[in-house]
Amino acid sequence: MANYKPDLSCQNKFIPVNFSEQILPGTFEYALCYMVLQGQVR
Repeated sequence: MANYKPDLSCQNKFIPVNFSEQILPGTFEYALCYMVLQGQVR
């Protein structure tokens, strides 16, 4: 018989993210985002 995890309704909340404040120049995330937007990563 399947063993399911209990339903946690509190996991369905969305948190607004401001990428200009989250992705800072000089970080790996910034470099990755830049490369993806420039088409250097497929």
